[in-house]
Formats: sequence, structure tokens, C-alpha cells
Amino acid sequence: MKCLVLSLSLLLCFQTAQALEAKQFHTYIEHIRDNQLDAVESYLEQNKATAKTDPDYTVIFLNYHFGKGRTVRTIVAQGEAQSGDLELTKQDDPGVKGFIREEVSLDKITILKALHTAQNNLKLFPNQLDIHFGIVTIAQNIGAYSVMADQLISMLKTSKEIDNKWQWGKVGSMEGDPEEFMIQGLLPRTAMLFRLESEEGDRLFINVSEALIQYYPNRVYGYANLGSLYGATKEYDKARKYYEKALEIDPSDEVVQQNLSYLMNIK
Repeated sequence: MKCLVLSLSLLLCFQTAQALEAKQFHTYIEHIRDNQLDAVESYLEQNKATAKTDPDYTVIFLNYHFGKGRTVRTIVAQGEAQSGDLELTKQDDPGVKGFIREEVSLDKITILKALHTAQNNLKLFPNQLDIHFGIVTIAQNIGAYSVMADQLISMLKTSKEIDNKWQWGKVGSMEGDPEEFMIQGLLPRTAMLFRLESEEGDRLFINVSEALIQYYPNRVYGYANLGSLYGATKEYDKARKYYEKALEIDPSDEVVQQNLSYLMNIK
């Protein structure tokens, strides 16, 4: 079994009065990366109480459960390689083809339980943007799109409650304006819901886009999102309405201009 440590959203480290020493923290992360989970499991079991005082506990908790719940099996077989496979050719008979493929299986129940625990812990540290994005990223990886969308909406709501006074850990950085950093990280996750091309994806995409409008009514993103969705579903009157609102906010947005122009030519 291999484990994946999500370098952007999950490798987090915070400094609090009872935080882990940086060296110890990174040692646990290395254990998870190397699939040496026993020591990490002991730490988590013996230090449950610190979940209320130290965000590091939740960071390690998330990494551990995602690593434990993710199994990779390597398959070597004869046949045609598919996208993502490593193609093999028999040395003494080039006509014989084979492939190497990594097959990933996920224990979604275990990982979902960890996500819900992390969401509960996050109530004590609502300004830890790393953990917000960590939950979103893991939910996306296991296909828990409802959890993912709910966390994006929670992030938007929290951003207003804390006036975007976000904190970020030692791995990676929060560059520039915290509000802009948060929104620019949120947008591609929202777009992924649109690309699902499913009823569930559309519903969740609408929910997040409406939250963008609710909490950031003076930004084009929520209106442009809904314009694109309703254009794709051929609800052209709704699409035009949202695109026109987006242009009221930012008349120079070329993408919205082009999309609205296209809709205006549809009879």
C-alpha cells in the first residue's frame, strides 16, 4: 500500500502554544509518506485531547486517514496499454504487447469519517485556510462532491466572519491578498463541479455559485458561473440575465462579453 500526502492542501503546520515541534511534525508526515503508519497511529491515539488546542493534530489526522484509506495495486499484464499505463513490448517478439498499471482503491467510509471529524475540529480553528482546502481536496479525490461543495460554501461564509484574516502553515504559502488567494483557490474547484456534467454536479455548482453571489456580490464570479451553466443547459434568458449582471460589475471582462454576444445571436 502506498499513501499520498497532498503537498498543497494537507501538509500543514501551525504555531500555537501547544503545537508540535516542527521537527516532530515533519517526522510524522514522513512516516505517512513512507507508509510507516504505526507511530502516527500511536500519536493520534495518545493525543486526542490536543485536537482542541493544536491544529497540527487535525493536519496529521487527515493525512494519516487518507493514506490509510488509499491502496495502490500495481498490475503487470499482457494486452493493450490504456491512457496512463506504461506500455511494454516483449524483447524477443515486438508483436507481444503488455502494460504496467497502477490501480487505486479507496476506503471511502474511513476517509469520510475522517473528513467529518476534521470539519468538526475546524470549528475551533476556523481561520486555518489550509485545513479548509485540505478537506476540499480529499473530498474531491474520493468523489464526495457534496462534502466538497459544502466545505467551499463554509469557506466563503467563514471568510466574511473572520474578515479574511486567514492563516496558512509552513508548507507552501499564502501569497498576496488573503481574500484573493482564497477565491482564486476556490474557483477551479467550483469549475470542476461544472465539468462533471451531471445533475448532482450542476446542483452543487449552483449552490457554490449562489454562495459566491451572497458573500461576494460585487465580484463577477458567481454571476459568470451561473451564466455559463444556464447557457449550457439552454436556459438562455437566465444565462443572459447573469451575464448582464456580471458586466455591470466588470464591463471589461472579455470572456463574459464573448459569451453574452454568442447568446444574443441565438434565436
